[in-house]
Amino acid sequence: MKPGTLKLMWTSQKLGDGKNTGYGMGWGVGQFEGEDIAAHAGGQQGASSSLTIYPKRKMVVAVMINMDEADATQIDHQISAVLLKDVFGVESDSQR
Repeated sequence: MKPGTLKLMWTSQKLGDGKNTGYGMGWGVGQFEGEDIAAHAGGQQGASSSLTIYPKRKMVVAVMINMDEADATQIDHQISAVLLKDVFGVESDSQR
């Protein structure tokens, strides 16, 4: 994929009044623990999934669960926080 195409996919679209939507071309875009992310999550009866990409860190966290009761995004964020802290030395936003 061309870098320009990827950048377009991961750029927040704008509303008519110029405000960011927080959503790119099929990807939620924003920040987690101060890091830029592109993410997508979904689910259906009996399963849920979450995928978060940290482009600057070249890190991806993917969670797939075959349970209704589990929140894949919450687990994704817990794993991400540990990896960002232990591998990259990023402290949690809640501790800043």
